[in-house]
Amino acid sequence: MGGGYFGDVWRSAWESVLAQVRRNAHCRIVILPSSIWYNDPAVMRADAAVLAGAPRLTICARDKQSYDLAVRNFRNPVLLLPDLAFAISPAYLARWEVPAEEGCLYLRRMDQEFVPGSDAWEPASAVAADWPTFTRRGLPEKIGTRLARIPFLKDWAYYRIFRPRMTSRGVRFLSRYKTVYSTRLHGMVLSALLGRETYFLDNSYGKVGALYRTWLQDVDNVHCL
Repeated sequence: MGGGYFGDVWRSAWESVLAQVRRNAHCRIVILPSSIWYNDPAVMRADAAVLAGAPRLTICARDKQSYDLAVRNFRNPVLLLPDLAFAISPAYLARWEVPAEEGCLYLRRMDQEFVPGSDAWEPASAVAADWPTFTRRGLPEKIGTRLARIPFLKDWAYYRIFRPRMTSRGVRFLSRYKTVYSTRLHGMVLSALLGRETYFLDNSYGKVGALYRTWLQDVDNVHCL
């Protein structure tokens, strides 16, 4: 697992990872490139003890801020690697890209990572929306949910149904805009990969800015607000 769950912000999701580590502590484990953040140092120390109990586990951090935090506080090997979204090929994105015929999108997250008041700059012409998601009415979700109940079909359902459809929806959603303002990390990354003029606003604990400073600050079409 990688992404933004490593820490105590999205605790339920991270607890499921720790449970897997405990069950498979004897195995070789790689935590895919992640942002790491803790509000409570005591929780971080407890998690470090759990991960240290898996001696063949490697932590991959997707930004320098997370890397430094992990090196200082965890005993497992730590690597600095880019987010896996950067590995998406241009040809794969081109399958779903649409012409940029609309003006400006404000990709505004609606959860606890949003910083209140950070959108005071919002232009009147911007279309404000959060990341598109599947609904329970959607056929892909119904099929995927049923298949996920069957253990040997769980991975197949994810890789063959959920991931391609989520990627295609995201590409179609972003690519029709010429300019994207994003409060979401993957909104910034995907917009940059699509060559759109991209601006980002940081989240509550700085993971978007940290990834920008680590990998994107020299990219001409990506800007910090």
